[in-house]
Amino acid sequence: MKSLSYSVLVLLFAFNTSCVLGQHKTYLGFEFGPKYEKISVDDPGGLVGEKPIYYSPAGGFIVGQEISQGLLFETGLNAYKYGVGFRLKSPNVGLISGQSYAAIQIPLRLKSNFGFFMERLKLSPFIGYSFVHNMRYEIDGGVTNIGGHSSSFHAGDESRLTMVATPGMRKNYGLIEAGVSVSWQFKNSFVLYISGSSTKGFKKMTEIDGTYQIGIGPEQTAKIRSNGDFYNMLFGVKFPISPA
Repeated sequence: MKSLSYSVLVLLFAFNTSCVLGQHKTYLGFEFGPKYEKISVDDPGGLVGEKPIYYSPAGGFIVGQEISQGLLFETGLNAYKYGVGFRLKSPNVGLISGQSYAAIQIPLRLKSNFGFFMERLKLSPFIGYSFVHNMRYEIDGGVTNIGGHSSSFHAGDESRLTMVATPGMRKNYGLIEAGVSVSWQFKNSFVLYISGSSTKGFKKMTEIDGTYQIGIGPEQTAKIRSNGDFYNMLFGVKFPISPA
């Protein structure tokens, strides 16, 4: 938690400095929308679904500072649950949720603005880096407890699935992000926007080991891993909080 606290302090110092020195607008916004988890599958049997899985929405607030006419810096706080599911390509076995944890995300983004229709419509590609804190990670007396749980599913006498899942393996980790937003500014500076982005991590966060059998077919083993990657689409509103 100490490393995350230091990161937050550095972030707040940098942001406050930009607000003091800058002569452009500062704005506050709120956003909410669906999030789709991305997973990595090792399945010799080829029956585990790999499509992104919707588990929970993401939402929070953002604070932004214009650096120049076409460039701005943005940060904030988002909260969500991250879920990894075991899904078989079988009519008898659907999505089986294997693991989830609550997370808090602090993004750092740089956005470029391209204005149209008297600068009211803006297209804004962005890149960023996020600090993420895993709320399920537990430390008791200096000993890390990542625990684990198992579950099984039977569909009549035809299909069977047994899996063992581990909770989040890291307390703090980072994600890189790339995306684009489209916004419309009303005459009173009230702004509505929609943004889509893709995030990617570099260290394993969760893992599910499963054994399954479809009908009278052979028993298969599969492994699902996640680095915390996801896609999301956020709908938001923002408004200026500075006189500039």
